[in-house]
Amino acid sequence: MAKHRAQRWWKARYRSPQYIGQSWLPIRRKKKPIEPTLGPTTRRFIMREMAENDPTMMSRLTRALTNHAPTGEYRERFFPGQPTHCLHCPTPVLLSRSHILTACGKYTSRFDSIRKFRTDKKNSKQFKLFLKENPTAFTFDELPPEPP
Repeated sequence: MAKHRAQRWWKARYRSPQYIGQSWLPIRRKKKPIEPTLGPTTRRFIMREMAENDPTMMSRLTRALTNHAPTGEYRERFFPGQPTHCLHCPTPVLLSRSHILTACGKYTSRFDSIRKFRTDKKNSKQFKLFLKENPTAFTFDELPPEPP
């Protein structure tokens, strides 16, 4: 009973306009959004299929979707004072999920903007391809080095 109450509360909170959209990167498969859920669902299998049962790919996928990737944006929020810039771009720019997906010169990108990514009805295939073509995207290897 407590589990069902918690799930209902969590789903209601997730659907709230004040909560949704803060960090979750919406991806779609067959024009349907893949949303976070609790418990065993087919969406979990969709995510596993997207990651091709590879734990490293699944962790990168999860980091990117939830915006809990090791980026400058994350560091800025949780570790103030740590470097937050992109190491691969000539001008100092914040290393963010958006920057990695659309603007960073290191990555082969298939996305013009995050807005276009969000509105694309079949963006899961493009996102999966992005992760395959850029094996270091959303990994700890890409963080700016910590100062001594």
